[in-house]
Amino acid sequence: MTNNHPSEEIIQQYVLDNPGCGADAVSHIYCCAVCKAKADAYEMLFNGIEEQPKPAFDFDLPGAIMQKVPLDTEPSMLRENIPTFLMSAAVIAAAGIAGYFYRPDVVAFCRKNLLSILSGVPKGVLYLLITPVLAILIFQVIELFKKYQKKINNLNFY
Repeated sequence: MTNNHPSEEIIQQYVLDNPGCGADAVSHIYCCAVCKAKADAYEMLFNGIEEQPKPAFDFDLPGAIMQKVPLDTEPSMLRENIPTFLMSAAVIAAAGIAGYFYRPDVVAFCRKNLLSILSGVPKGVLYLLITPVLAILIFQVIELFKKYQKKINNLNFY
């Protein structure tokens, strides 16, 4: 027997899983009155916890929770616009595939035509075109964020 007592974790492991505990710890707990008293106290505690009745709700918990979850009455944008999304995806896919197979021709076209078109546009006109586009984009992001916050607040987690 050693004079060093096993830790509380080892004593708990001895009570819960005696074969999983080390041989030195088992022999010490068996011979030491202080450690044996701790092990008996833990065993009584664990048995008391196991004997407690399982908590049960006396009401319909799923029903109470589902009443607080708001139903989305707005029709889904995806369901309304499936044909539009499919057509857009098909056009983008076709353009992407054509661009991949005709890469040299597309690059030559862009260098020749698009750069010459943009080089003839004054900077002021470009700024007048880019400014409203960026403003609309910013307002759309803000609106999306507010809509998200409203949905989160409607959940009422507390």
